Amino acid sequence: MNAILKFSFYILICVLDTIIWLILNSLDGQKIINILKKRPWLKLSLRKNSVFKKKYSTLINRLIILRCKRKPILSSCLSRSSTARVLLDFLKIQNDLYLGMNKDEKGNKIPHAWIKQEKSNIYITPGLNKKNLGVKLIKL
Repeated sequence: MNAILKFSFYILICVLDTIIWLILNSLDGQKIINILKKRPWLKLSLRKNSVFKKKYSTLINRLIILRCKRKPILSSCLSRSSTARVLLDFLKIQNDLYLGMNKDEKGNKIPHAWIKQEKSNIYITPGLNKKNLGVKLIKL
């Protein structure tokens, strides 16, 4: 895959992430959880062979990881994890979305979301360490 196509796909992921971030910020928590559980976008998923899935799932993984490392504005761990989930679901790749809580040095609770491919156990967005996993963990 050439560099221009990869860059274009990265821009598409950034735009999708920002759109999802805007939607998430306009909804309350329970509506967000219901949408992420129901996955209404599954109706749009592709029916391609496993080579196509593997090629594009690897690309999605790399580009989402790149997006996470850049700490962009108009983005959050939940929007990046949701973006990855939508794209992986579009390719019919099994994935798990986790919501958890962490505590900072002062004891304040910090929510976090991350996604993992189910079969390969690859973390696409960074998760919480077991030692600093705090209050609650939800698998959606």
